[in-house]
Amino acid sequence: ALPKLTRVAHKNYIAYTADLMELVARDSDNSQIVAPFDPQILSYTIAGNLQITNEEKQALLETATVEERLQQELVLLEREREFLARMKTLRDWLPQDDEGIFSKN
Repeated sequence: ALPKLTRVAHKNYIAYTADLMELVARDSDNSQIVAPFDPQILSYTIAGNLQITNEEKQALLETATVEERLQQELVLLEREREFLARMKTLRDWLPQDDEGIFSKN
């Protein structure tokens, strides 16, 4: 079960990182995103890089097994990707010009 879980977590983490990069820079190059394939290193990479509260990160780091950590991270990755999708939609609705969304005043 761990190899399959690792593949799914790896894929979802890459997608999450791409979503985050796209939100920050519309013309980002997502082809350079890499993540480790080792389950333990991947689980710590995800825990350290998710844009979540420190309490949530600590809870992940205290998880007893790599498998449990990856399962919890998949739930968080899905939640955060849904949030990023809403943020991208909101960004696309806002007027964009040379000054961004804020006026000089």
